[in-house]
Amino acid sequence: MLSQVPNVYSVWQRKDIPTFKIIPIDDSMFGNGRHVQRVSMQEAIDSLPVYARLIVGHGVFNEQISITKPIEVVGDDSGVEEPTIVSRGPTVSIGSDVACFFSLLKIKTKSISASSKSDPPAVTMSSGKAVFFHCEMTSVVVAGTSIL
Repeated sequence: MLSQVPNVYSVWQRKDIPTFKIIPIDDSMFGNGRHVQRVSMQEAIDSLPVYARLIVGHGVFNEQISITKPIEVVGDDSGVEEPTIVSRGPTVSIGSDVACFFSLLKIKTKSISASSKSDPPAVTMSSGKAVFFHCEMTSVVVAGTSIL
């Protein structure tokens, strides 16, 4: 579920920015006349204006995301467990000479097979500039003209 929340001050951008929040949706949120629109994290990112902030609610997001515009993706800092993004391939891909900021997130890759000696990286960058602040990642691949 994606919703707009009041703008927040971004230390990274040094100004107030549009802010949105996404929470993982599970089947317990349906029923008893309730209807919640499912929105993937990628759909949320695609719908954000440039330089906006996406606050990620607590829970697990099982998907791959691709960052193609400058944004901030931060975990909800209310003191509960950090949000987790996990997939079987590269979990977060950053490209197109994009500047982005990540904070308070766990970014993980699941093993492809039990016998796999080299799992895909959690984060890949072929170009772009990324800041990771208080993030836990299983692996990172930086190539080309990337700045980490």
